[in-house]
Amino acid sequence: MESTGTKRILLAIMLMLSGPLMAAGKIPPPASPPELSESLRKSALESLDAPEFGRRNAAQKLLEQGGLETARLLQDYVQSASLEGRVRAVQIIEQIALRMLRSQADDKYEELIPIMDEMRLVDEAVIGSRLEEFRSIHARLIESANIRALIRLNAVVDFETSMETVPGLSQRFNTEFMVRIYLGGDFAGTEDDLRHISDLLLLGEQQFGNSRGVYHIGDCPIPMKTLQELVAGMPGVQVVHRGPARIGIMSSNSSLNNGNENWHIQSVQNGSSAKYAGLQINDVIVRLDGKNVGGFESFVTALEAYEPNQTAELHVQRNFAEPEKITLTLGEDLETGIEVDEDFQRFVLIRSVEADSPADKAGLSNMYRIDRVENQPMFNLADYELAMDRLRQSNVQQITLHVRPLEEVPVLLRGWVGPYR
Repeated sequence: MESTGTKRILLAIMLMLSGPLMAAGKIPPPASPPELSESLRKSALESLDAPEFGRRNAAQKLLEQGGLETARLLQDYVQSASLEGRVRAVQIIEQIALRMLRSQADDKYEELIPIMDEMRLVDEAVIGSRLEEFRSIHARLIESANIRALIRLNAVVDFETSMETVPGLSQRFNTEFMVRIYLGGDFAGTEDDLRHISDLLLLGEQQFGNSRGVYHIGDCPIPMKTLQELVAGMPGVQVVHRGPARIGIMSSNSSLNNGNENWHIQSVQNGSSAKYAGLQINDVIVRLDGKNVGGFESFVTALEAYEPNQTAELHVQRNFAEPEKITLTLGEDLETGIEVDEDFQRFVLIRSVEADSPADKAGLSNMYRIDRVENQPMFNLADYELAMDRLRQSNVQQITLHVRPLEEVPVLLRGWVGPYR
């Protein structure tokens, strides 16, 4: 038969689990992790080593309803506890952590982490391995807690979808993981809050390796050097500075696109300036306010001179633009009147057209690119110069070009963080 002490403990558990009745129709108050009274904590902790299994088990269930103060008692308890006692202590602190995570008591959970770390040092084989397994299995709850903390501090978090395997199941599921974090001038956190970033980056390491990054936006209060030190040793994580204005696009191979290689828009983020301006996937940005756009990195660097609420005029090669076949009838000098842009290396772009020239009469301007000359594809400036030189030597009177028009797209730039997100 169970002792009177066991019955008292079981009765206390039932009272705590039942809680007060809530009036119908009323919004419940924000959840907060409960705490046991000091006398109840000590009484249950003493029963955790009782000879009767029922008392030990009831004491464990009661302690699992505690909070930080209960966890601190367990930190001292494991120093001299038996093997079973240490296992029970880990099980208790796991349940306390889970309740904090589920009730979004993120600050309390952060205070719990160093307590768990101290417990690990007592017995790495038993306590350490079990806590490591706990963090692995419940990584999504921990991830959510870190994301909530960063959003409350005005950080912006971007996600991508990946396949995830759930422990114990063979089936894989589509899951969104954090891959990029943006910290702007209104970031309200301190360097102590950067632990949320490191936790998130480590959780996404297996899924997204090289695509993860931390973006230092405008006058972010956290120094670039601090962020670089934070991610040191994390493979493939970039720390990048950006100006205060954002356009909201990703490019093809943007991490490698630092020169004049041709690139196109790979994605347009919802709610961004690019989305509202009508930019689309596979569009090619050619000029920014009349200046040539080289690689993607040089483009975003040029945007650093802009502030939110400024308008940038883009010349864009639309993905859906149909090629036009233009025939130029040349004069005695065999000149087309076209000056191609020697500074633009991504494809053959018209810089200017001479007035009253064959090209001018055909309606060409600096808002066209040349795709073909006499049906030969033009991949770069050298291809065009060679083709035109051969045609002049042949004294041809007519030249057929395939061209595609550019489109002028005004984009009202927005901020990276805060209300502009």
